[in-house]
Amino acid sequence: MAKTAFDIVDKVCHAAREADRESKDPMVEMLSMFSGLKGERGEPRFKLEDTQQDLFKLLRRPWFQRKWVFQEAVLAPESTVYCGAETRPLPSILEAGHSLHRHRAWCHTREEFLMIRDLHLLWSYFSPETNNELPVDSRTLLALLAFLRTKCSTDPKDAVFSVLGLIKRNEQTNDSFQALFKADYRRPLRDILASATKYAIIETETLDVLRFVQPKLNEDAETSQIPSWVPRWHLRHEDIDMGVNRMGPNGEFVSGAKLELIDPHDVAVLKCRGEIIDDICYRFDAPGKDVVKDASALAAFFKNMRSLFRRDILSQVFESTAIDDAQATRIRNAILPNRMYSVDEESAVISSTLMMGRQYPMQEYRGDETDDLIRLESYLNEPGLVLPALPEDEVIPTSTFKDRSPGEQAFVRFTMIMRLALHHRALFTTSRGLIGIGPSTMEVCDIITMLHGFSLPVVLRPKGDGYEFLESCYVHGLMEGRDGWPAGVVTKEEIISIR
Repeated sequence: MAKTAFDIVDKVCHAAREADRESKDPMVEMLSMFSGLKGERGEPRFKLEDTQQDLFKLLRRPWFQRKWVFQEAVLAPESTVYCGAETRPLPSILEAGHSLHRHRAWCHTREEFLMIRDLHLLWSYFSPETNNELPVDSRTLLALLAFLRTKCSTDPKDAVFSVLGLIKRNEQTNDSFQALFKADYRRPLRDILASATKYAIIETETLDVLRFVQPKLNEDAETSQIPSWVPRWHLRHEDIDMGVNRMGPNGEFVSGAKLELIDPHDVAVLKCRGEIIDDICYRFDAPGKDVVKDASALAAFFKNMRSLFRRDILSQVFESTAIDDAQATRIRNAILPNRMYSVDEESAVISSTLMMGRQYPMQEYRGDETDDLIRLESYLNEPGLVLPALPEDEVIPTSTFKDRSPGEQAFVRFTMIMRLALHHRALFTTSRGLIGIGPSTMEVCDIITMLHGFSLPVVLRPKGDGYEFLESCYVHGLMEGRDGWPAGVVTKEEIISIR
C-alpha cells in the first residue's frame, strides 16, 4: 500500500509541478526553507512572513482538499511532494503548518486560518511522536470521520467507505464491526452513516460522536431521512472537534456516567439511559455579526441577555400581573428557595454563557470574562459612541488592539465571538431558571437532557414515542460535572429513545 500511495502522490504532484512551471515554481523557495525547520531547542528558523503565502497556494489546490490525499498520502508510510527540481517529504509541510499555528502566525482570512488549523491537527493527531499523548486515538473510526469532514469526495458514501481500511480494530469491537459494516454502495446512505455512527459509539464506549451533529438546516430529501442522532458525515464542514475518546486516569470516562447502550446494532434508533433536566420556556436568536457595527443594537442585545434572569415561568406570570420587581422577588424566593443563580452571579452567568467555555479559536485571550462584559457594557453607554471599524470576516489578533482602551479591547474580543462561535445559536432559559445557549432550531418546550456517556447537555424534542436529537448545548452550571450542579436542579432518569 505504501508504494501505491507513493505512486498516486507522485502522479498528482507531477501534475501540480507542470501547473507550477508557468508561475516559475513559486513553491520552490518555500520548500527549501522548510528543509531547515529545526533550529535551537526545536525552534523553527524560517521567516514566517516569507513562506505563508506560498504555503496557501499549495493548500488551495483542489487535489489537496480531497479525501484520497488524506487516506493515501498523509497516512502512508512515505509521501513526497515534487515541486520543480525540489522534493520534500509531505510531513515537513504538515510540520510547517503546525509551526505557524504554534507561533500564532495565522492572523489572516478565515479560509487561511482554517488551512493552518488543518495542518496543525494533521501533524498533532497523526504524527507517531504525538499520538500517544493525545486524548484521542487517531486511528479510531470516530477520529478519522471527524477529520475527513473537512475534505471532499465525489460519492457521499465514501465519507465512510474511504476510511474503513485505516481503522485500527481490536478484538472487543471486531464482531460489531462485522455486523454493522458491509462496503456495499447499494446500501442507502442513511444506513451507511448510521452504521458508522453506531460503531463509533461501540468503539469508544461513549456518546462522544454526538458532538459532531450540526444544525439541520435546508436539508435535501435524502439527508432528511438520516436519523437525528447521526452526524451528516458526507457533508463538508469547516469545524473540527476531535472529541475525547480515551479514559481518564481513574478509569472513568469524562462524561461522569458510563454509557449503557441498548440495542447496539439497531441503526434506526439510539437508545440509552439519561436524565431529563428541564424544558425550555423562553429563547431568542443570537444576533447576526452585523450587530457589532451598531452600538445601540449591540447594547439592546446585552439588555436581552440580562432579561434571561427574569424569564423563567414564575417571572413571566409576575410580568403579566403587573407585580413589581421587589414583590416578585419575595414571592419567587418563598416558592422556589433554591434559585439556580443568585443575583450577584448575573454578570458572570451572562459572560460565561456568551463565551461557551471559550470554545472558539481566539488567540492571546486570557482576560476575565466577567470583567470583559462589564467593560463592554460600560463602553457601549458612552455618549455619541461610534464603534471602531474592523476588517470583514477575518481572525482579528487582539494583540493589535493592546494600545486601545479596555472598552475597545473588550469589543474586539466580543466581535470574534460573534464571528466564530455564535452562528446558528439561540440563547434560552428553562422553566426553573437555567440559562444557556444552543442551536437556533430549538423551540419552547424542547427539553434539556444529560445522556449517560456524554459530557455535554443536549437539546431533545419530544416526537412520537421518543425524541429527536437537535444538538449539544451550553448550560451554565451543568458543564463541570454533577457535583457542581446548582442546588435547584432536579433530574429524572429514564431510558431515552432517539430516532
